[in-house]
Amino acid sequence: MLASPGLGLATVGGFITGLISAGLPEITTTQLIVRCRLPPRVAIATSVFVLAVAALAGAAVHALAATPVWYVVAWSIPGVLIGGTIGTRVGKYLPSESMEPALGVVFAIVGVIVLASELLA
Repeated sequence: MLASPGLGLATVGGFITGLISAGLPEITTTQLIVRCRLPPRVAIATSVFVLAVAALAGAAVHALAATPVWYVVAWSIPGVLIGGTIGTRVGKYLPSESMEPALGVVFAIVGVIVLASELLA
């Protein structure tokens, strides 16, 4: 059993981030697909890279300020690694035409969850 609901959410969040790069670069992914006409695989990979750079910068700032929340880090890393591995393997078998609508549905679901959590908080 988890010590707090936050640990479970960190694990699920890490999994989703690793799987489809949901989090920081949703706008980047959408713009790369819609405006730049990049294939979804390339757009998602680029967004994951942007997320990695932002996460490393954020981690460095928190580490230098001596305020890292290590239990969140410990629960997020396995989720990202597992989600990234599964996402890469699944992405090889999905055609680009089906990835775009699926990505839109996932972003809509994430948006509803975030909105609901803010309204209920």
